[in-house]
Amino acid sequence: MVRSATMVSSSRSRVLSTTVVLSFLLGGCTFDEVSLQGLECPCAEGWVCRDEVCVRAEEAVDGGTGAPDLGEPDAAVADAGTDDPGPEDAGLEDLGPEDMFVDGGIFVPIAEGDGFLVDFGGAATPDWGYIMSNGLVGPLTTTGGAASSVTVAASGFAGENLDGVRTNTFGYPESAASDSTWLGSFDSHEIALTRTGTVVVGGLPPGNYRVRLYGSRLEDDFGQGRLARYTVSGTAQDLEIGDNSDRRVEFLAEPDGSGDLVITVGVSPLGSARFAYLGVLELVRMP
Repeated sequence: MVRSATMVSSSRSRVLSTTVVLSFLLGGCTFDEVSLQGLECPCAEGWVCRDEVCVRAEEAVDGGTGAPDLGEPDAAVADAGTDDPGPEDAGLEDLGPEDMFVDGGIFVPIAEGDGFLVDFGGAATPDWGYIMSNGLVGPLTTTGGAASSVTVAASGFAGENLDGVRTNTFGYPESAASDSTWLGSFDSHEIALTRTGTVVVGGLPPGNYRVRLYGSRLEDDFGQGRLARYTVSGTAQDLEIGDNSDRRVEFLAEPDGSGDLVITVGVSPLGSARFAYLGVLELVRMP
């Protein structure tokens, strides 16, 4: 039985009737001195709201810093001079369907040809699943409008980026194609090779699935390139992300016995890239 991921406590909900000064993140923007007059707190005590879903406070993950680029070097900047974040900075521990109140042993069927679209990065896309950089989303609604048991969890990424090519040949909306989540190292390609991001698609019924991955980032990092490596169920493919608008990688894969399909993201050992990116995950149930 799939249970709702949103919890509202009628006994503990409360109305915040004063103007408070705080800073919070929404779609990569920072707001100050926000009036909460008449705004009802949607989550019970001990829970917080993340992407319109109530999650346990100790498991909540901040999806970003509000900066559109989180220190990742811009096209005309050699080094933004920030610390070198890695997977250990993500603060996530083995997230899975159980964290979204989904019974990992009960899978809602998915019709052939139906599937999911997930946007990664600094701005959400309407009607898509969305993860800013690290965290959980789901249970997802399919592209055909059906309920599902599917969740997506991301960990190990350093932050979000908004500097991708705005148009593409695949019909992805600009809000999905031009932003991404990223990882890597400002110091060297060799250090970047030690950094890995992981995306776990959970709650999948048994069967074959087509997995498409897309990412884009302006410029080529001063000639070093942005060659990323994506691995799905042990099969790896490389994709050059620099100025990309017409390339993506595609896999045919099956979930494991727990209904999980694991995707890893990193820089390719080929070339000299320091950064890897993921902007779009497209998953379709196949015959």
